[in-house]
Amino acid sequence: MIDGGDFTLEEWDTVTAMPVVAAALISAVDYSAQSERKEIDTFARHFKRTAAKHKKSHLVQAVHATNTEDDLRVFRDVCNRIAAQQSGDTPIDDEMRRINNVVKLVDSRADESEAKAYKRFAYECAVLVARAHKESALPFANPISRTEDFYLRRLGRALGLRL
Repeated sequence: MIDGGDFTLEEWDTVTAMPVVAAALISAVDYSAQSERKEIDTFARHFKRTAAKHKKSHLVQAVHATNTEDDLRVFRDVCNRIAAQQSGDTPIDDEMRRINNVVKLVDSRADESEAKAYKRFAYECAVLVARAHKESALPFANPISRTEDFYLRRLGRALGLRL
């Protein structure tokens, strides 16, 4: 069983923030003020439900129990930082490296099944946000834009997931 006690306070802060950062990253890569509001609202409403899908994972449950209203501030901060600097990939690459570093930390402390559940949880949070704002009014349109899909695949690689 792994939880916050297996990490330093600083490490635990990064572990608990990573699912929020992953979701915010996907929101920011295809930024519009209208979609951001909808994606933040969707994330806030469905974060608990996403965690419930991994109820056997002590790590996911501990991360979920630790998350607070502060998460929405983190979400907005990441979105704003990336959206403000979209002229280059540096902020996106920085967040991908940050996510990859957290994954390495979790992989070094958690058993394989706990680490995998945690990474899937973070990825599912990002997919949830990507689907929150339908990209076209057409009924047969994909709910995820090409840009979001591209970065979801990059996120999956940063998380070490086979998708």
